[in-house]
Amino acid sequence: MNKEIEIKKMLAVAIVIAMACASMIIVSPNNTVTAEDSAKPLADRSTDYPGNINKVAWHEDGSYALGILSGTDHIYKYTRNTMAWTSEKDMASGNIFADIKYSANFDSFYIVGDDNAGQTMAWSYALGVLNDLVAPATTNARFEGLGLADMNGMVNFAFLAVGIDNIASTPYAAWFEEGVGWTEVTTGWTGEDEALYDVVWDQSITTPIWYAVGTNFSSANGIIYQFENPGTTIPAYYTTNMTDMASLTSIDWRDGFADSGLLGGSNNGVEPANIYAFTDLSGPQPLINSTYLITDISWHPDDNMAMVVGYYGGLGGVVYHYHPDAPDPIIKMTEGIGYPDFNGVDVKGWTSPSSGLIVGNTGAVGSYLSAENSDTYLTVNAAFPHIYDIDMWETSDAGQASTLNTQVDIDDTYTFYTEINYTIDGVDELFDIGNVNNTFIDLTAWYDEGTEALMPLSDDTHRTKKFVARFYEGVAGTAGVAGTMIYPTASPGTDEITFDSVGCSGPFGIDDRYAVWINVTFGRQMRAAAGPFGGASTNIFDTGNSFNGADSWNFQMEVYDNDFPGASNTTYEEFGTFMYTNISITGNPSVNAPPGSVNEFMAPNSFITYSANTPYYVNVSIPDLTSGGDSIAATEVNISLVGAFPAGFDYNPYTEINASWGTFGSPFAAAGSERMVWGNLSEVNYLIDPTDNGTTAYGPWGSDFNGYGATEIEWWVSVPGATPEGIYQATITFKIGYW
Repeated sequence: MNKEIEIKKMLAVAIVIAMACASMIIVSPNNTVTAEDSAKPLADRSTDYPGNINKVAWHEDGSYALGILSGTDHIYKYTRNTMAWTSEKDMASGNIFADIKYSANFDSFYIVGDDNAGQTMAWSYALGVLNDLVAPATTNARFEGLGLADMNGMVNFAFLAVGIDNIASTPYAAWFEEGVGWTEVTTGWTGEDEALYDVVWDQSITTPIWYAVGTNFSSANGIIYQFENPGTTIPAYYTTNMTDMASLTSIDWRDGFADSGLLGGSNNGVEPANIYAFTDLSGPQPLINSTYLITDISWHPDDNMAMVVGYYGGLGGVVYHYHPDAPDPIIKMTEGIGYPDFNGVDVKGWTSPSSGLIVGNTGAVGSYLSAENSDTYLTVNAAFPHIYDIDMWETSDAGQASTLNTQVDIDDTYTFYTEINYTIDGVDELFDIGNVNNTFIDLTAWYDEGTEALMPLSDDTHRTKKFVARFYEGVAGTAGVAGTMIYPTASPGTDEITFDSVGCSGPFGIDDRYAVWINVTFGRQMRAAAGPFGGASTNIFDTGNSFNGADSWNFQMEVYDNDFPGASNTTYEEFGTFMYTNISITGNPSVNAPPGSVNEFMAPNSFITYSANTPYYVNVSIPDLTSGGDSIAATEVNISLVGAFPAGFDYNPYTEINASWGTFGSPFAAAGSERMVWGNLSEVNYLIDPTDNGTTAYGPWGSDFNGYGATEIEWWVSVPGATPEGIYQATITFKIGYW
């Protein structure tokens, strides 16, 4: 910019006949695993406990459960509110019950086993009525376990029962369909000396798949068969007699999860592991070594947990809790001689609190009501936001040429840019422009006062030396983002530096980075900063390296978690701003004043509006007034500064139009002599500092920000008596400059 701007106005004096002469020249941006109850030491109910209950199943409403007595056809009922067992049904027929399950789809309990005479047996039980399902009589087999097919009415198949063919020593299985009857699985078994003990439907997929587990007696290893679709008569041999698997006695599946199967078996002290996680894709994966026989597994219907029970002859029972998403997924809860041998478990989750009912051989009832619990775990997210880049360019520049460490025009809009993420293990979870996750980005910029990187105070008196603009995410469920200028407060006037807009795009590239930009519109009073600059920083995270140029604008972009401000990352850079001055004048003073007139007031006054972003002066000068070959000397013109004195003062050190003022102001010293309107050559620092608020009109004690108007000058003229008649004119020159 030019160091000074001149504006020339015409001053006219009419002698005898005065003519008004008008002219004007203007120069001109957790998995939290919630255990509803804890695992209490198992309550002993031996006074009313029937004996060695083999398996148990809760009713859906949670008020009671049914258990089957080992080696008999006797059903016992456990009532939850009394925690007591009572006899429910005794068929006294010699049948042997092996497994019991409750079907919410058919609101019935189903029981399978054998008739103790070489034939399969199956019953349903509802509302106190036992119904013989008339298992296939053509077989010489026994049922050991059953898996429900509760598919919300998709088909009428109620369950798949599995066991062993007593004659062929091969597995045996049969489907039961309500209203139709039985469909036997007749072929596809791989060999002899095998039996199946439990079966479950993988409920995570649309096309039903059942997995049945058992043992090969010859090798003492586990086997797994797969059954596709209800009614299929040929199974698929899922594993080929794997030597690293124990004999398998139980399997269960979490409803709705393809990766949440759990199965177990019996090592009887022989390694390796005998509790396995199971998925559709990976098959069985060992979880834990155990010397216990695993007898039963039950998933909580509503939660991500399972209970596993078993026993080791003479050493008592064992209870495990399994949380697949926990750091230690399987935890041994209780074991030892103080507990009975555990045969079965069923976890009820339909009502609160949920309960795990454990049955065994000496009257043990386990429920979550208690003193010690290891179902939950702590998760500490030690992630913090990351910044990868920082830049700045003129918003209108399609090429986005960087303006860092250069001077920029202050009457334009600029884009401040950064790349960020807020991730856990490289997968973005905490920054998402479609949701409100409280990730904020603050752009803070300030003038360094020419010497160091100190940040000015955050108040309105520093509106030309500092600004803060904020980006934050928009309304949840949209891709919108929001932003605001959070300082200064714009009171009582308007901000000089204003927030324009924000934007965000991504994720892109590695680590799910997001591009974020904040647009800010600079103002003409934004403080000038000439540099020189030390050049681009080699480390944008180090203030000493980034703020290497005195007389600059420093800025930082900080990304942080608004809920946890300690989770933050900050980068730094700098830029410069050009000096700027501009001035405009209104008013062409004139008067009718015949020869001999003294101190005639001229109207209108001169109104000066100007702006500066660096120390400045404003002065005024006129030549002699002329009319043809005649003249009136400039010394005959007096001027005064309206409102120049602050309250209680009769002297203003910031102007030369003061002191020996008369009633009609003070005269120009000579033609072309400059009078300081603002600035004072007799002062050591004669330039006017634009102060922290900037100056657009009134001078050092006021500006447009605090409501003051333009600088106003009054004019008077004296016309010597010997002056010839005529119209006398002179050009007024107003000048603003900074050296």
